[in-house]
Amino acid sequence: MIAFGMAGADDLSAITAQNRPQAKGDPNWPLLLRTYETIGVLSLATAALTAISGLAMGAFSLNGILREHPDPTRIWIALFIYLGGQFVVTYLSRDAMFLHGMGKVALSNRWTTMLSLASTLSGFITLSLGGDIVGLTIVMQSALIIGMLNIKRILKKETTEKLNSSKLMACDQKILKWAWPAFWKGLITTLCNRGLIQFSAVFYTRYSSPLEASSFLFSFNLLQTVIQFSEAPLSAHAPKFSRLLAKGEYDRLNREFPKNLEKSQWLLTAGIIILGLAVPTALSFLNSNTSFLSPLPWALLTLGIMSQRFLLNGMRLPALGNTIILYKTSLISSAISLALTPLAIIHYGIYGLIAAVYVPSLVAINIRPYSYTASLLEGSTPELVKRSGLWALISLLAAHAVLVLARA
Repeated sequence: MIAFGMAGADDLSAITAQNRPQAKGDPNWPLLLRTYETIGVLSLATAALTAISGLAMGAFSLNGILREHPDPTRIWIALFIYLGGQFVVTYLSRDAMFLHGMGKVALSNRWTTMLSLASTLSGFITLSLGGDIVGLTIVMQSALIIGMLNIKRILKKETTEKLNSSKLMACDQKILKWAWPAFWKGLITTLCNRGLIQFSAVFYTRYSSPLEASSFLFSFNLLQTVIQFSEAPLSAHAPKFSRLLAKGEYDRLNREFPKNLEKSQWLLTAGIIILGLAVPTALSFLNSNTSFLSPLPWALLTLGIMSQRFLLNGMRLPALGNTIILYKTSLISSAISLALTPLAIIHYGIYGLIAAVYVPSLVAINIRPYSYTASLLEGSTPELVKRSGLWALISLLAAHAVLVLARA
């Protein structure tokens, strides 16, 4: 929506194959101001929902662990401080979102990376000085909040104070009408497709041995870092693609958008292969007590994640046009996964987890997102699938087959 306003749009309604509004001109600052205010209200709602769900998951996962902890009260204090910090950071994230929508992707990403590093460094210093988990949480969350306040300062400078007159709790009804469907449908899709594996990991930690749980969490966290890195070709160009949608430049989108999807998939493929080879070797060399997933579970987990991501990439272009597709399908497949996950983990361990999380989603979604995007771009679905990273997925499958057989 912000990119639409920067393209001069007067209409922020969803762009579909049937509705193709075109925007030409300079940024529509009155509309952008009202959008900024409305996003603030939605960010506040998201922050509250995140805090509540985080508290629920924390209570579920920590209760059993804390029974044997010498000072469980300190852990609960740290959890509440963490959730409070995340509440503030989530609310302030609208400023980074606005910078991103303005096309200041490099600037936004640079500061986001710097504040993450600052948080990590401050945590390391706190531990080095003998701080406990409460002190660690306070310092790390404070660093993140300070970083977000700095992004707010940068946004004020980049917009030459055009947003200074924004009101704290103002909500434009027309913009909310445009934004609300994409907001709640996008929230459902994100929770179903990205939050599901994290929620399932909580089940896994309860029903598996400490060694198995730590191995999975360690490997999964490293994989999340690679996934975030592989998002760069998409996140860096998202504002540009939004503006092209707003201006109706579909031929250019048809040329450029699949190329960026393919680059992202190849980056993820390379990162997965490098992790699978380098990390176990490094841990063995260092005689570390930390373990990495064995080749077969690692292959199945990464193939599940990359296959799902490949299919969900087909939703990205409609989402840039404020159209969230297949959210009902995602909700149904996630409900099936949640119902299957506990029993699957109890009986089949890590293999049950992977199958329960990814098989329902892959079967339910299949290539339908690409069919929708192809109709938006007035192109061919099979051609779009091939151009959007299919060969990267096939290459990962082949590489895993070779590595698993070689280590058998």
